[in-house]
Amino acid sequence: MTVFLDAVRAALCSNQENRVITRIMVPMTISDLRRRLVRLMNAIGLTLMPLLVCSLSGARLALLPSEQQPKRPELVDRLFLTLKSENKPFTLITRIYLKPGAEREFESIAIRVGKASSAERGCLTYEFHRDLEKPTNYTLIEKWTGLTPLRNHLLLDHTKQIQTAFAEMSTTPRTTEIFAPINGK
Repeated sequence: MTVFLDAVRAALCSNQENRVITRIMVPMTISDLRRRLVRLMNAIGLTLMPLLVCSLSGARLALLPSEQQPKRPELVDRLFLTLKSENKPFTLITRIYLKPGAEREFESIAIRVGKASSAERGCLTYEFHRDLEKPTNYTLIEKWTGLTPLRNHLLLDHTKQIQTAFAEMSTTPRTTEIFAPINGK
């Protein structure tokens, strides 16, 4: 355990990015270990606070309870970081989990918002789908030509309407995954 904590301390507090750590199972650079730690923490839903207490006496990992976790970057920020471009096409898959009994009202809003969004410049697809086996689960599939049309979409009234519906009718926060076409088009 001490060897692992030494490696973590080095990864978090060192400014020697290319120093190789050999006392752990697989030798790797400090920057590689740092990336792996961040990836692991994100995968299990925790955020490794960047302002860890790093001092001569060592590093203390500051893990916050989920309600105190810093918010994940907003969708547009995530997209920009992922795509590294304003003009790359992408697809968003959003999972929505409704409270029982909210389906009819949600679908009414979703149909209206889907029509308005599909007509927007740069929107290739904007479709809500109902899970046939779990009637309170929905998926929104959005395809956009680039980030600018999505930014414009997020400012429109019908988008704010569906976001309000998500907030009021959902049992849990929605999740959004980002995809890009493999042919680049």
